[in-house]
Amino acid sequence: MNASRSKLFLYHSATSVCSQKVRLVLAELELAWEGQVLDLARGDQFEAAYLALNPAGVVPTLLFDDRCVVESNVIMVQLCEHCPDSPVSLQHRCAQDLDRQWLEKSGDLHSAINALTYAAVNRKKLQALSREELDSRINRVPDPARGARLRDIVERGYNSSAVVGALECLAVMLPEVEQRVENSLYLSGENTGLADLAVLPFILRLELLGLDFLWQSKGATLASWLQRMKERNSFGSAVDAFLTAPARAKFSAAAPEAAVKVRRCLSQ
Repeated sequence: MNASRSKLFLYHSATSVCSQKVRLVLAELELAWEGQVLDLARGDQFEAAYLALNPAGVVPTLLFDDRCVVESNVIMVQLCEHCPDSPVSLQHRCAQDLDRQWLEKSGDLHSAINALTYAAVNRKKLQALSREELDSRINRVPDPARGARLRDIVERGYNSSAVVGALECLAVMLPEVEQRVENSLYLSGENTGLADLAVLPFILRLELLGLDFLWQSKGATLASWLQRMKERNSFGSAVDAFLTAPARAKFSAAAPEAAVKVRRCLSQ
């Protein structure tokens, strides 16, 4: 994999929630960057050249002033520190403790959204593989625990412990988001900050999977925050531009069944 000599070079995936987080910050900071889109379904993240940069085999990875920075939350904070006078960076300095809390919580959200996405969108494709092909795919995952989690979702679907845990996480987290944006316009305070940019992709993924009923039935506060975030210029360039017609079709096709299955899980 050949990185450009540009100051900022991002290895990312078009629909990856963690890639969206970093692209949102880049857009809010109005930073010029170049990048390479990895096809995660094809397994680009497991190529030896990429694993040399990111041994976990996940996206995104940022080459930043000849430094290799991995883990989306770390990248977001370092980019803010690089542009201390931007509105998002100024808000981050005003709400560092609050941002830090939501960045940490976004890790739990990532696990939850990852499990639901695999159950809803990726499971059928993986089930269609032969046993040998599935084993080969899972064995390429560097972290054995992640591989075992993936196998459990493939084999058990919405009955997987990962999916059950995901719904338990959301039952706690979504009311926390709702409560926070009832008290201020944004998670970071009266202005958009890292907390908002970290959480937005996960809420958007739930919406794409037809699971927005998880908050719509409880009031309009979270929905209003989501709409405000979608209206920002950064959303168009960092998220919407990468949601191609095939990607949207993939989520739309999975959404009806996902909504039915999740409602059934919640009623048990």
